[in-house]
This record gives sequence, C-alpha cells and structure tokens, in this order.
Amino acid sequence: MLIKLSHSYKRRLALLSGGILLLSGCGTLSNKINAEGTSAKKIIWPSESDLNPLNSGGMYPAPETLALLHPGLTKQQLKKIIGPPQFNEFIAAREWNYLFNVSAEKVGQYRICQYKVFFNKKGEVGSQYWLPEGCGKTKQESHLILPVDGLFRYDQWQLNQLEKSSLQRLEVVADQLNQPAWMYKKITITAYTDRLGSDTYNKELSLKRATTISNFFILHGISSSRIKAQGEGNSHPISQGCSDHLSQKLLVECLSPDRRVEIDFL
Repeated sequence: MLIKLSHSYKRRLALLSGGILLLSGCGTLSNKINAEGTSAKKIIWPSESDLNPLNSGGMYPAPETLALLHPGLTKQQLKKIIGPPQFNEFIAAREWNYLFNVSAEKVGQYRICQYKVFFNKKGEVGSQYWLPEGCGKTKQESHLILPVDGLFRYDQWQLNQLEKSSLQRLEVVADQLNQPAWMYKKITITAYTDRLGSDTYNKELSLKRATTISNFFILHGISSSRIKAQGEGNSHPISQGCSDHLSQKLLVECLSPDRRVEIDFL
C-alpha cells in the first residue's frame, strides 16, 4: 500500500532527519579515529562554549584522580573516575571530552585544561590528549597517594566500612594492576595517621587500614605474593602549621594530609 505524505509532513520529517544526523555527528568531533583508538586523521577540540550546561564551569579533579587516567580503561571505568563526557557526546561515541580546572602550584589557583580520549572498537581508551599539551598530566607510573579521609570515615578501617567512592577508585587501580603490563609489579601499601592518639594505637590503626586495602586487591585477583602492607602510624607527617592551640575540629581538619595511604608500584 502506498501512503502519500503531505508537503508539510515531508518537511518536518526532513528537519527531524537532519537533526538526527547533526546530533550523531556531535559525538565524535575528530576525523577518522582508527580502529585501535590511538590516532585520528585530524584532532578537533570542542569550544568551551559547547560545554553541556549540566557541567557548567567544568570539574575540579584531585591530583590523585588524574593519576588514575590511562589508556586501557573501559568506558565504565572512566565514568567511575571522572563521570560521563561533558560536551554532549553520546555514551556510545568513540571520543569523549572533558573540561578540568587543575590545581596550580599556588593554593586557590587553577589551570583550565581540556581532556580528550579516543576509544578503540572494544570501547577501551586507546589514547588520551590534553589541551594545552601536557596540561593536567601527573606522574602516576610508580606512586599513588590516597587520602584516608576519602577511603574510610574517622577511626574506621574495616573492608565493609570503605566509602562507595573509595571502592570505585580502588577497583580502577585493581583493574590496572591486573593488566599484562602491570602483572609483575610489586605493590607496597603504606598507611599513615595523624598525631592525635597514642603512638601504639596509631601504628595499629594504620596497619589495619593498609591490610584492608591489601585484602581488597587480593579479592580482585591480585596475588598476595605481590603485595606488602605496612602501617607507619603518625611518622612522616606532611601537614603544616597545625598548632595544638587550634580547636579540636580545626586541628583534625588541618591534620588531614597526614591521614593517607601511599601505594608504590615497583
């Protein structure tokens, strides 16, 4: 049966089809990304004015978050670390773009960085790019620092007490350590506390936290023979200007940098 379409309906259909084509073209801005996701014929950066209104101003990632970004991540893993793309790309697109405000050397100052990834046909990050070039990159090949306050709540250390966001970040690290290029690296997990409390208690608490993270990695397929867990208590503080004359609340906040877990890959 032949159905005759009115002129106005044909016009609306044409506009709709054109809109769909336009939207599908917005997902991948760069031209001809190769199958491995390692290059493109031409890399094109979106304008900052094209940022999705829901992501107005970009995000403020911590250095330890940026340290988790590397080729080989799946789309799901990338979403766990920095969320979905920020420039209206479809989730299924082979290019995602982000706008970061990266902490500069001076406190309260930030650099505006654009971050782009290409995906291979399997949906894994094949390559990553920064604008300006090198902006936001961190050295993450051998050392990772995780704030304890972002892992556990105060005075907690058990596996079932890990924060949800902490579990996601640790899962990404575990996935990385299970990749062929990392499978033979030794892992040293060192936990620290602040100076509050006795030396004996802090030593025990830090060891418990390091052991918990070690057990997490073991549960995710990493051999225990690769891992060394140690607690250093309140040794090697890195906080500055935290006077004992501060109120308890302010002192705990000031000493936050001392409560950390350091993971070294050898």
